[in-house]
Amino acid sequence: MELLSHCLHVAYQLSSRTYELASRTRERAVKGEIRATRKVIRLSVRPKGCRRCRSVDTSTRE
Repeated sequence: MELLSHCLHVAYQLSSRTYELASRTRERAVKGEIRATRKVIRLSVRPKGCRRCRSVDTSTRE
């Protein structure tokens, strides 16, 4: 369980990846390239951040 000792553990990395994807999708939807769903727009409002420390810093990996 050493993997969870730092703040950006696997669950957070997955959620930030989802956020990046969603915000890219949202940008395309705003431009009118694709139809936006409510879920995508809600998802890309902001990343959830780490459940433990509530950090939303995505600059550091592992």
